Amino acid sequence: MSNESCVKNKNHKLLRKWTKFNKEKKNAFTIVSYNILSQKCLDNHLYLYKNILQSETRIKKLCHELKNYAAQIICLQEVEPHILKILRKCVWSRNSEIDVAYAQCNPPRTDGCAILIDSQRFSIINIKRINLNAGENKPNTGIVVTLNDKQGENILIIACTHLLFNPKRGDIRLNQCISFINEIEEAKSKVKMNTQKNVKVIVTGDFNSYPNSAIYSYLIKGYINKDALTKRTINDNNREHPFNYVNQRCITDLKPYPNINCNLISHSLQLKSIYAINEGENAFTTYIPNGTKACVDYIFASNLIPIGRLEIPLVEELRKGLPSQKYPSDHIALVARFA
Repeated sequence: MSNESCVKNKNHKLLRKWTKFNKEKKNAFTIVSYNILSQKCLDNHLYLYKNILQSETRIKKLCHELKNYAAQIICLQEVEPHILKILRKCVWSRNSEIDVAYAQCNPPRTDGCAILIDSQRFSIINIKRINLNAGENKPNTGIVVTLNDKQGENILIIACTHLLFNPKRGDIRLNQCISFINEIEEAKSKVKMNTQKNVKVIVTGDFNSYPNSAIYSYLIKGYINKDALTKRTINDNNREHPFNYVNQRCITDLKPYPNINCNLISHSLQLKSIYAINEGENAFTTYIPNGTKACVDYIFASNLIPIGRLEIPLVEELRKGLPSQKYPSDHIALVARFA
């Protein structure tokens, strides 16, 4: 992959640019994080969207898109069980063997988080499914999978989550995130107790949190003031978030969360966002005509070499509304390559 390479659609039109950070390495792998939009959620909130695709059409486009990424690990949110069966069959070549880890939300929700793994490259050591109770009859979930890398002396921990949407309940979301991170740290500690192999960590998902949020600050800095655990957030009324253009990227113009270094809750993962390298975090990973227009999806990594990332479309294209004929979800897939 090079700076000039792009992922193409069915008609071979150039859509998204690939940015390269380091030379390709033999043990590199590609990971995708993608909220694919539950069909049930779409059907229950039609007023949010401008372009409504038929379910069968949308699923076909999702399959085609995911297959084009040629990833070894795919982390998905808002996955219905019957859709997971379809994706498992269609997103890899016939010669590939696929392992799947799935964590379904508690009722009344019918979707969940899934991690699809190319078992020719990785083998599953352990799966931990996490119930993230949000109250208000709105359960969320997360999943932590420990993998053995067959191409080296490494253990890879992959974690995927989808946190509470409610814009006003940043307090609940932060508590969910801390519980999620605690599970990842526990998985890492178990590995270190049982093996001398190096442990790498990737954390992905739809955090429903902006780059100026307490959650983002907690994940990147490794700590948060305990006062944030009880602070509700303000609804931003679905406004388009402020952004700047830097090197043909739309990056956020939100100011960082004012994190105070006292009375802390902390973690030890030392996470870095692949999309914050150089210019800064994305401005938009979702753009819903009558809903959220912001960055809420992330890929964080620890102890890995970033090889490259697939850039987000410019806002001018997103303003046509998601989902669309090009992009079958109300979120944009994040794609990164590590070694």
